[in-house]
This record gives sequence, structure tokens and C-alpha cells, in this order.
Amino acid sequence: MLNIIYLLLFFQIKVINALAKSGEPGAAARAERVLHNMVKRHRQGGMNDDVKPTTINFNTVLDAVSDSLEHILVSIIQIYHFS
Repeated sequence: MLNIIYLLLFFQIKVINALAKSGEPGAAARAERVLHNMVKRHRQGGMNDDVKPTTINFNTVLDAVSDSLEHILVSIIQIYHFS
């Protein structure tokens, strides 16, 4: 059973990284949902440190969100300047 948990954790980490690097619209929100799911599973599993999301996971999502906000800000500035 523990091997399945590790496999799921590994998969979720890879998904977060891929979403964060993709730059696709909505990717940051999807990465955030995966992280929330990881936290929820950690809490439901008795707070087992083996499946606890790491600081790297949180930072990866924060980077994705910040990149997403940067794109939105650039779009807003472009709209402002061209209107």
C-alpha cells in the first residue's frame, strides 16, 4: 500500500512541475488544486511525513501563480496603452 502512496505522491509532484512550466492558461490554478489535494491526502493519512508536500512543492506552485499574474498584468498594461 505504501508503494502506491509513494507512486501517487511522485506523480502529483511531476504534474505540479509540468503545469508550472507549461505557461498554459489556467495551469497555475490546476497546479494549486493538485497541491491542495496533496495537503488533503496528507491530513487524512494521519499527517504521515512520508507523504507530506514539501517546501519545493509550495514554491513551485507559487512560481506558477506569480508567472500567471505577471502575464495578466502585462495584458492589462497592453490593453491600457492601446486603448
